[in-house]
Amino acid sequence: MKKLFLAFIALGVATSVIRADTLVIKGSDTLGAKLVPQLSRYAESPIKLLLAEKISNLIPGLAKGGQGNAALQLAAAALSLAPDPRSSKNDDALRTTAEPEPRFRDWYYARIIHKSLPALVEANGLGTVDLFSRLLDDAARLSFREEEKGDEDYFYIRQPAIELGTGRDDVPSVLLCATRESAVKVISADPAKFDAVMQIFQPHKWASFRR
Repeated sequence: MKKLFLAFIALGVATSVIRADTLVIKGSDTLGAKLVPQLSRYAESPIKLLLAEKISNLIPGLAKGGQGNAALQLAAAALSLAPDPRSSKNDDALRTTAEPEPRFRDWYYARIIHKSLPALVEANGLGTVDLFSRLLDDAARLSFREEEKGDEDYFYIRQPAIELGTGRDDVPSVLLCATRESAVKVISADPAKFDAVMQIFQPHKWASFRR
């Protein structure tokens, strides 16, 4: 019975992804956008099939088709992070750090960002900076087993030079570079938005936002 249930879930995931992908390709961006809430729920499922690759195509497709908000919604769902499942265990009481748990494995996570970021910035620059800032904040917060009182996230160890981009696929490094890249693109396109970008960074306490 469990296998049958999982098979039905898998079929539903595949059907919705293919339908949304087809609608976007054909130019029916509004109809494709209507499937975003359903696809966002499927992103939480452990059954991913080809979901990462399809989502990495859908997000820029929606953004380029005038559905910037839907694209950001889908990106937020696909890239959201959960606490390290090991953090609740008591078998390693001396370990103070943790690893944020993405919905897609590191390489696929990085691929979604790489393929989506340019179109997201084009569709809604400040919204994209805000999205990656919130994700980076989550990555920093979830990198500790307990609430961190200070502001040092130690991401400079993983990524010493943000301006050189990332050669790593680990989630914090990818998000750190994506946050910087989206901010640079927005300011380069319109220098008058510098203050608006700084206002997005300001509420986040972590040291990475001042690098």
